[in-house]
Amino acid sequence: MKLTGIILVRPFANIVFDTVIDTAYTGDDVELLLNALGDYENYILISSSAVYPEYAPQPFEEYAHLSINKYWGKYGTDKIDAETVFAKTKSKRIYS
Repeated sequence: MKLTGIILVRPFANIVFDTVIDTAYTGDDVELLLNALGDYENYILISSSAVYPEYAPQPFEEYAHLSINKYWGKYGTDKIDAETVFAKTKSKRIYS
């Protein structure tokens, strides 16, 4: 994410959350929320079956390979981006 000339304000920096539930659509959405937060115990990212290829056996396993799904298009690839950014966080406890 490239934010040139923007001052980021952390509106939730002084609040401790038990659980944050995020329905982010893109990696930028995840980054913006994480940068706005202070401390939290659990972070849950709500994903979508659109992150799994249409040919993968169903039901999808939680840790199945993520790939483009031709039926979901950009929505699916954006959700893959959100999961990728989310997976790189140094969070204490994260779930997707």
